[in-house]
Amino acid sequence: MSNRYQIRRHLQLHPISRPSLEVVLSLLHHDHRYNQKTLQSPPNEHLEDVEKPLTSKEIAVLLIELRYRHSLTKSCIEHICQLLQLLKVPNAPCSFNNIESLVLCAHRSTIFPTKTIICPSCYERSSNHKRCTSTTDCDSRSSFVRAPTINYTFALEPQIRSIIERNPIVNSKTNKRSISDITHGLAYENLILSESEPFMSLLMNSDGGLVKTNSTSVWLTAFVINELPRRSRFLPENMIIGMMSTGRMKPKKEEMSVLLVDIVEELRRLENGIPVCLPSSNVKDTEQTIKIFLLASVNDKPATALLLNHKESVGYFGCSHCTIKGKSIQTGGTTVRSFAYDSKEKIILRSNETYDEVNVFFENGYKLTSTGQSFSKEMTINYLKGFKGPCIFRKLTHFDVYKSFLCDTLHNLYLGITAKILKLLLSKPSPKAGITNFMNVHDQLNSVAQLFDTISYPSTTYRQPRDIRLFKKFKGNELRIFLLFGYSIFEKVLNRERYDHLRVLAFIAHMVEGQYLSVDTHEDIQVLAEYFDERFATLYTKRHAVSVIHSIRHFHSRVRDYGPMYNYSTFSFESSMASFFRTVHGKSTTTAELINNIDLYRQASLHSSSSTFSTRGKEFVYSISSSFHPMGFYNLKNTPQVKFYQKLSSLDLISSWPCSMTSHIVLYKTVFINELRFSGDDFNIVRRSNDACILYKSNKDKLSIGFIVCAGHLMDKNEVYLLINETKISSSADNLRIRGRTFRCTNIMRGSVLPDSRTIIEPSCVIQKLAFRPAFENEERKTNEFIFFQYPNLKECS
Repeated sequence: MSNRYQIRRHLQLHPISRPSLEVVLSLLHHDHRYNQKTLQSPPNEHLEDVEKPLTSKEIAVLLIELRYRHSLTKSCIEHICQLLQLLKVPNAPCSFNNIESLVLCAHRSTIFPTKTIICPSCYERSSNHKRCTSTTDCDSRSSFVRAPTINYTFALEPQIRSIIERNPIVNSKTNKRSISDITHGLAYENLILSESEPFMSLLMNSDGGLVKTNSTSVWLTAFVINELPRRSRFLPENMIIGMMSTGRMKPKKEEMSVLLVDIVEELRRLENGIPVCLPSSNVKDTEQTIKIFLLASVNDKPATALLLNHKESVGYFGCSHCTIKGKSIQTGGTTVRSFAYDSKEKIILRSNETYDEVNVFFENGYKLTSTGQSFSKEMTINYLKGFKGPCIFRKLTHFDVYKSFLCDTLHNLYLGITAKILKLLLSKPSPKAGITNFMNVHDQLNSVAQLFDTISYPSTTYRQPRDIRLFKKFKGNELRIFLLFGYSIFEKVLNRERYDHLRVLAFIAHMVEGQYLSVDTHEDIQVLAEYFDERFATLYTKRHAVSVIHSIRHFHSRVRDYGPMYNYSTFSFESSMASFFRTVHGKSTTTAELINNIDLYRQASLHSSSSTFSTRGKEFVYSISSSFHPMGFYNLKNTPQVKFYQKLSSLDLISSWPCSMTSHIVLYKTVFINELRFSGDDFNIVRRSNDACILYKSNKDKLSIGFIVCAGHLMDKNEVYLLINETKISSSADNLRIRGRTFRCTNIMRGSVLPDSRTIIEPSCVIQKLAFRPAFENEERKTNEFIFFQYPNLKECS
C-alpha cells in the first residue's frame, strides 16, 4: 500500500492567553472535534504552518460563513467581533463594517441590478414609488391602491463570464449507453446537433419566499450552468441571480408577464454569444465567443403556472405536461378536482406546436383563423386547455414552453405523492377527509413506528427522519428517506396489492434518482408510473387522485430528455435561496439588505474556495456546513487527512490481524478520512446513526457488504487498514413483478453477518456507507440478519 494515508500529528494549541480562532469558533459552534486527539502527518514544506495566525480577511470570511450557517444578525456578529477582541485573537476584525470592507471588493462584484416598479392596478411600469405614471385613467394614478411589486433584474453576462472563467467545464458524455447528468439527455443531444458553434446551457429556477421579520414576499429567479461539474454547480458563488421581486404578496400573472420581459431579453442577447476567457493550461487564456441557451426550468407547480401563464395545477387542464382535463367530485360539502386515469379520455402531450396553435386562437380574439368561427365560453375553455395567455419564453431558441418545464422530485415525488400516501395510510380514519378503515392502518401506527425506528443511517445522512408518528411535519428529505428505505416496514402491515403499489413508487424513486442510468431506464419508469397512476384511484378512491398523483406519468419523459432527476431538483436551489432569506433581519430595507447579503456571501465563498485560503479555515467551513456530505470517496489520489479516535487494546481484535502486523499496529474504534467517519459501531444495538456498515470491493473485485470492527494504524509504514466483519448476501435485490415483468431494485439487499469471518481492506476499497435495519420474522428479530439500503446517488441530498 502507498504512503498516501499519512497520519496527522497531534495539534499543539497556543497558550490560553492567546487562543486560536479555531478554538473560539469551535466553542461557538459546539464543535466536538477539538476535545479529541488528532494525529497529523509529518511536517514538510508543503504543509500549512499551524502556528501561523489567520489573516484578517480569512477570519472575516469564516465569520460570514458562520453567519449564514446559523442565520445570525449583524449585531450578533458585532458581539462575536467584540469577544474576539477581548480574547486578543490576532488579526480579528473589530466590527461588521470592518468585515464587509475586508471581504467586499467592487471589481469582484458581478451583481448589477436594474430597478422596475409595477403598478398594482394596470400592471404597467411606473417611474414613481407612490403612484402610477403610465396610464392616465389608472386607479393608482394618484396613489397606489396597494404596495407595488418592485423588481430588480440583474445583468446575467458578467455573472456567467465570472463563473465560466474560474471553473472547469464538463465535456459531453462518451458512454452512449449510460446517462448521469442533464447534459446526457436527449434534449441536450438535440442542442448539440442544432448548434455548430461553442455553447453552454442554463437551468432556471423561480420561487418565492417570505421574509418573516417584515412579512415581505420575495420572488427570486436564479440559474446554474449545466456544464459545470455537479459538485460545484449549485455552490453560492456559482449561482446566477436573474431577477428579484418584492412586495406584500407573490406577483400576479399579469405582473409576472411584465417582469419577465427584461430577463428574457437578456437571455436572447446571450444566445448571440459572449466573449469568455476559458481556463487553459497555457500561460495566456484564450478568449472565444460562447453562446448561452436556456435549456430547462424546474419549479414547484404554482411557480410553473406563473411562468408559463397557465392555469393552476389544481384547475381544469391544470397539468402543464398534457391536456388531461380533470373532473370535479363533490365530497363532504366541498369540491375536489380529480385527475384519476380514464382510458377513454383522449390526452395529448403539450409542446411548442400545441402552444402555437392555441396562442393563434387567443391572439385572434378566441376565433379560428381558418373560418373565423367564435366559440361558446365552455368550448373556448376546452380549446384553450389551461392556456391563460402568451408565454414570453417562447421567444427563446431552444426552450420548449411545455417540455422544458421539468418535473421536480421535491414537490412532486416527496412533498406531493409520498406525503399523500403517508396521510392516507397513517391518519385517523375520517369520512370528511375521505380516509376509510379499508385503506388505512392507523391502528397499527405504533408497531410501524417501532419498526421504522430500527433503521440505522450513516452519520452523513442529512436530516435523518424523526418518529414516523410525526409524518405530517416531515420535511422533504425525511419523506425521501422514508420512500427510499422505509417502505419495507409496511410489508407485513398492508395487503399484497397495496404493498406492491407502494413498492412501485419506491422503485420509481430509486430509478429517477439513480446516479447512472441506462438509456432505456425511462421505459421501465413509464411502465411502473402508469401502473401506479391507474391503480391509485382503485386503492384510494378518485377523490384522492389529485394532480400531483397524475404528474408521475411524466417522469419517464423528463428522465429520457434531461437525465436523472436529482440533477435538476429544486432541493439545491431552495437550499441556497433559503440561506439568503434567513439573513434578512431588517424591517424596512429588505431588498437592499438581501442584495448586499448575496454579494457578501458570494465573495466570501470565493475567498474560502481559493487555493490560498487557510486549510484550517476550509476545514471549519466544511464542518459547519449543512449541505450534503458524501457517503463515499470521490477520489483518493491526493494525500487524505486521517484522524483516529478511541484507542482499543482488545487481544481478540489484535489476533484478527496478520502476525506480521501485530507488533506495529495500533487499533482505534473510529477513523475520519477526509472528514468522512468510519467506525466500529455495534450493529446489534439499534441506534439512529451508525457508520459501521459499508459496501466495499473485495480482493476479487467483487462488491461485498460488511461491518467495520475497527481501524488499524500500521506505525512502521504509516498506513491505514479497516478490519471488516463479513456478511453473506442472501438477496441482491428487491424483486417486484408487475404486468408480467420482473423489476429489480438492486439498492435493497438482504444478508446475514458471519460472526467468525473477518477480512482486512484498505480504505480505497470502500465504495460507500450503507443504511441498514434488522430483519424480522413474525415480529421477532432474526439473529444477525439485516436488510441493507444503498443510496441511489452520492451527489444529492435534500
